[in-house]
Amino acid sequence: MNSEDQFEDVPDTLLLEFGSPTETPILYRELGDDWLDKEGIPSPMRQRPLRVAIEKKWSQAGNPFFSFEQTSLPLPDGLMTRLWLDNEEIPFGAVGKSKRRGNPQRSASFERELGGIAYDFTAFLTEGRSGYYVKLHGNKRPGGRSKTTAVKRDWGHFV
Repeated sequence: MNSEDQFEDVPDTLLLEFGSPTETPILYRELGDDWLDKEGIPSPMRQRPLRVAIEKKWSQAGNPFFSFEQTSLPLPDGLMTRLWLDNEEIPFGAVGKSKRRGNPQRSASFERELGGIAYDFTAFLTEGRSGYYVKLHGNKRPGGRSKTTAVKRDWGHFV
């Protein structure tokens, strides 16, 4: 069995969704025309919820992982923005300071089961000079065994 066969149940993409503190979706248009134009977001898409499909990548060791980062994101709710990964809220902690520059930051370390395999994720939401930095990275837990079960949210704002 090659390494890709043992991970065939791991999804090809994960959906990262952005929401307000009241759990309403952030729409692309809320990010402002200047940013949307710079990023090449077409007008018809600007009424949709802000969502990112994070594609599965392969490590040199043959394990799938997921990684996303975006700088200068003009989030209307700043550090109070809520994020969901495949319909499960990312459990950010209180605002602290980033290690690199001491900027205000919320971070999370959590586990998710993907295709029957445990993954360790880290997420950061950091205030920068021009907008916010969002980073999410997940890789297979050594041994691949799950320690916890995540609780899914019970509302359907995002599709």
